[in-house]
Amino acid sequence: MQSTFNKILHLGLIIFLQLNLSISAQDIKVPLEIQFALLPKVLLLEKTLSVQEEKIKIAILYDSTIRSSINVKEKIFSFIDDQRYKKDNSKFVYITLDLANEVALSNLLIEHQLNAVYLTPLRSEHINQISLECKKLKLISFTGIEKYLDYGISILFDIKNKKPKITINMESVKEEGASFSSYLLRLANIINN
Repeated sequence: MQSTFNKILHLGLIIFLQLNLSISAQDIKVPLEIQFALLPKVLLLEKTLSVQEEKIKIAILYDSTIRSSINVKEKIFSFIDDQRYKKDNSKFVYITLDLANEVALSNLLIEHQLNAVYLTPLRSEHINQISLECKKLKLISFTGIEKYLDYGISILFDIKNKKPKITINMESVKEEGASFSSYLLRLANIINN
């Protein structure tokens, strides 16, 4: 009896560690300070947003049940709360949305009247749902995690040849209703996923 219990406990511990390792192994290659220095500049190169909006509202999507997600959210806010950042980017308003809550994602996104979202490390079911909602609600989606492009997230902050690079998933960008300047498109790595 004790042996069976120990085997089940051991198996449960292995599964738990594997799930946590897969979540924490999501690479964010570009430092968050660089990503959040680039993000406002990218949004200002979106043709309709920069003209229409007095304030541009961005949600940082995280999951309070995932340690790496919380850590990324906290690092982002420690950077964007800096007065120098606020002064240079006064047009941008950042909020956090915790996806661990049982509230419908669509309702959360609509309620806050967002223009864009940034994805921290999340569970795959969240990423799929976020991608679909961004397309439906015409929100521009950003991340620092490369594999999220496969789920339909639009813009990745990445590293190529030891330099920060913006990768744009053109198919997703179009579905989200965004239209970026030719200047940004020349600088970015363009994929059609």
